[in-house]
Amino acid sequence: MKAVIACYKFKVQASQQLMGELPSARVQPLRPYLTTGVDYARPVALRLVTIRSKTITKGYIAIFVCLVTKDVHIEVVKSLSTEAFLAALRRFIARRGKPKKFILIMAQSSYVHQLNYKYTTLARVQDFLATERCDLRFIPPHGPHFGGLWEVAVKYMKNPL
Repeated sequence: MKAVIACYKFKVQASQQLMGELPSARVQPLRPYLTTGVDYARPVALRLVTIRSKTITKGYIAIFVCLVTKDVHIEVVKSLSTEAFLAALRRFIARRGKPKKFILIMAQSSYVHQLNYKYTTLARVQDFLATERCDLRFIPPHGPHFGGLWEVAVKYMKNPL
């Protein structure tokens, strides 16, 4: 008598995707930009001072993203220095209000790490946000999936440029 062997293909069950819980800041209705993430986009060419100026310098784009409404605020930054970032942050706060929680990607300080200013830069940013009474959170350097909202904003900003 022949043994009946059941085929593995017919026993397969569909796998169930387990979704992680969203952070509470993304689910609760709050004031826009109360929880904000920031990322730098690629370098761009800037003409400084006047329209007829021939000097073109390299600048960067800082993208601030509201985690509640997914609204995007774009600031032009002249360099990767701490002063330029803090100036962009001051302009953001003056325009959109003080965030309660500010999320910063550690990888963006890798540019500054080349100049050996990593810890003093982060300390100055922390001090500024502490005076503004903002809670500062960090995302790991090799975890861009933690900041998916602002990575998508960077992608959509790069396409027209």
